[in-house]
Amino acid sequence: MAYIHQLNGLFQCFQKQLNTNMKNKNPYQIYRVVFPYQVRFTLPDDDHNTEIIVNTKSVETYYAKDEEEVLLQKQLSDVHANESYAQHIKQFVTDKLCGVDVKDASLSYTGAPEVSKMTDEELVELKKEIISLY
Repeated sequence: MAYIHQLNGLFQCFQKQLNTNMKNKNPYQIYRVVFPYQVRFTLPDDDHNTEIIVNTKSVETYYAKDEEEVLLQKQLSDVHANESYAQHIKQFVTDKLCGVDVKDASLSYTGAPEVSKMTDEELVELKKEIISLY
């Protein structure tokens, strides 16, 4: 029994030494990457006239030997992440937008108004379109 206890102690000592060596010899470190990006959505129901632009930033973590390796991994990741980030932001905005107070919104006019006289038919169509929105 003492022999098993002695072997168990030796094993624990060996395991501890192995773990220490692995920590010292592992060339990889963890890096945090914060990056800004923009997602643009248009609404197909109005011929893509309405554009929603979201400017945000995200955080990713990478394991690498140095910052250069991190940037190479990030570059490769970016090639494959476009749709997933767009989907994430779409869902995030969908979930949060109803809680936003319009007092916190900003509106700016981005061009000169275009004025044209409407026909009676155009007026009827406009009314139908407005009613169909609600």
